[in-house]
Amino acid sequence: MNYTFRCVDAGAPTCFSSFAANTEEELRNTLIQHLGRHGVTKPNETLVDYLLAVGTGRQHSLPLNP
Repeated sequence: MNYTFRCVDAGAPTCFSSFAANTEEELRNTLIQHLGRHGVTKPNETLVDYLLAVGTGRQHSLPLNP
């Protein structure tokens, strides 16, 4: 399965980076590295899971307004 991610889809309207990976783990690692460009040096799993869900067009289970 091919996984693709676009920052703009994940809520970064001025970042037009996109990347693809063969596995979700590979995409996760690439995203974590890329987050450094946005000033996020140590993202937690909740943030990465959420960004992967919205940036790949999948549903997420996190409440938007808790």
